[in-house]
Amino acid sequence: MSLEYIEICPDELRKQLRERGLTHADLASMLGLSTKSVQRWLNQSIKRMKIENLEKLAKALNIDKELITKQRVPFRPSPLNRSFEDLCSEHLVYAMAANEDWKIYASLLRSYGPKQLPSVQEAYLYKNLGIASLRLGKMNAAKVYLDKAVTLSESNGDYNLLMIALTTHQDRCHMIGDYKAGIHYYNKATEILPKITSDKIASLYLARTGKFFTQCGRVDEAVFLLRRALSRYYKTDTPNVQFIAFCLSYLTWAYLRARNYKLARTTAKRALRASHRAGWIRGQSLALYTLGILTYLQPEGRELRDKYFGKGRAIKRHIPNRPIDAPIEKLEFLRHCLNQDFEKAKNSIVWRLKKSRRSNLYFSYAILDALFLAKLDGGVQPIRSTFVDRAEEVFTRMQTADALEALKFLKSKSSITQEDLLKYFVF
Repeated sequence: MSLEYIEICPDELRKQLRERGLTHADLASMLGLSTKSVQRWLNQSIKRMKIENLEKLAKALNIDKELITKQRVPFRPSPLNRSFEDLCSEHLVYAMAANEDWKIYASLLRSYGPKQLPSVQEAYLYKNLGIASLRLGKMNAAKVYLDKAVTLSESNGDYNLLMIALTTHQDRCHMIGDYKAGIHYYNKATEILPKITSDKIASLYLARTGKFFTQCGRVDEAVFLLRRALSRYYKTDTPNVQFIAFCLSYLTWAYLRARNYKLARTTAKRALRASHRAGWIRGQSLALYTLGILTYLQPEGRELRDKYFGKGRAIKRHIPNRPIDAPIEKLEFLRHCLNQDFEKAKNSIVWRLKKSRRSNLYFSYAILDALFLAKLDGGVQPIRSTFVDRAEEVFTRMQTADALEALKFLKSKSSITQEDLLKYFVF
């Protein structure tokens, strides 16, 4: 006897009964079941049935069983694998995010065969493999894993897991510069938001959407969503300081992009404290670099500039496995330009272009910054027009108005000043 369970479509089954003039009792009699069992199928008190019963039902109605099948994903009610459950725990996933040990984590996940796990855990396997692949810059693999996680979570009716998979998809879309697809996943996530039972998952939706909107230049919406994410997350029973640090870092970046330097400074200090508590090295370095850059943009704290950058660089040396999105390098590039250290700025750009080739969006930002450098320092080799056109295409697709404005300004000038750099620089 098969242990596979298949989810049926109650609307289609109801339609088939109506067309044949059959009542619930008639169908129950044909199958040798109670009328209550048929009613449970139709009102979805029971969402799935054994494949043997599905075949009997299809034979009784003289139809193809695929016609009344809602999801063709087999459901395996096997016992939960406890070691795998520990591997996918919230605490361990956040620890991997803090230490950026995604390569090791992906290897551990792959040691579990998908078919050896129950359907519920198989969905978590694909979701976590999708997240790990995304952080390693493997965009195509991330899409494959996340698509499987979406299909399984929809089949299992696990809306919390579905929300994580959809928002991770949204994160992937912003990295590859696909605004249309990102909005598609945002809309799907928004549709299921009322069904989310966990405040932590709802906060994750708000935070990732805020991050997505920041990169699209929709900073007012981003700030609103990120503040809501923090407000809602603080109300949970066991808030994770790592998530708080992530949110504060995203919020700092949104304030920078909105040119609200006062709030950016305040939030960066909060992000620094949260990152320190969470042991998130990259977050600490990013917050220190942000505070250092703000000393160029505001009169306050200029005496602390060397301290911020010195400490930020010292911590940065301990960051493992640098990912393709490198906001620290972007801030370091800006600092070199403001200090007129153009050779170091050039080296920073070369490194970013090399590391961000898998991400259309971050590659385009690196091209934009390279154009800033070329206009600041006449000795730097001009950027290829094909690269500039590619960046413009990505910014147009992502609808990033501030990046397009900066690009248009730079293309119209033969040279620029530091004041122009600070005015048009896109954080």
